Amino acid sequence: MKTALHYVGVLALICAMAAGLLATVHEITSEPIASSRKRVTLEAVRTVLPPFETLADAETVKTIVTDPSAPEMAAAFSAGRLIGAAVKVTDPDGFGGDVTFMVGVTSDAKVHAIRLLAHKETPGLGTKLGDPIFTKQFQGLAIPAGGLRVHKDGGTIQAITGATISSRTATRAATRAVEHFEKVKNQLAQAASQAQPAQGGPRG
Repeated sequence: MKTALHYVGVLALICAMAAGLLATVHEITSEPIASSRKRVTLEAVRTVLPPFETLADAETVKTIVTDPSAPEMAAAFSAGRLIGAAVKVTDPDGFGGDVTFMVGVTSDAKVHAIRLLAHKETPGLGTKLGDPIFTKQFQGLAIPAGGLRVHKDGGTIQAITGATISSRTATRAATRAVEHFEKVKNQLAQAASQAQPAQGGPRG
């Protein structure tokens, strides 16, 4: 009996030590991971927007935009005027599930640029959603009635060969980004006073 209790005690001690170690590792790694994600997101924001002087990040915008359905977005300004927003949109209907994009929308409600952030598509095909040959098709586009579409669906976007379903995620994401921007554009303009200078000068 004493031997059994001894083993139980040892096992409990080992479990406690393991739990403590895991908690320590989580504490040590969580901040760097969060910081890395923030840097990646900020870089994506900068690459999809026209040159800007100040930026109201997603956390700031969240305190101003009252629409609960609005996706994560950052608002860009020059001379205190709203010049556009970077809108993070996840389309759930990719071939392998969620596909996430950052879409830059200009103040006149046109797509400035689109960048692939994450996907679960077929290896080799999904990554082509971020290929400039594909993404440059979106530059300067306004959203027509019914939204942007690939050629097969009667639209102007040439789908990636063998990846029509994946290509549709980009057209839907761009459409939704512009639609959301138009809904909250006036509220975004109010973020000018809280926008912070772009590090290293104007960005675009």
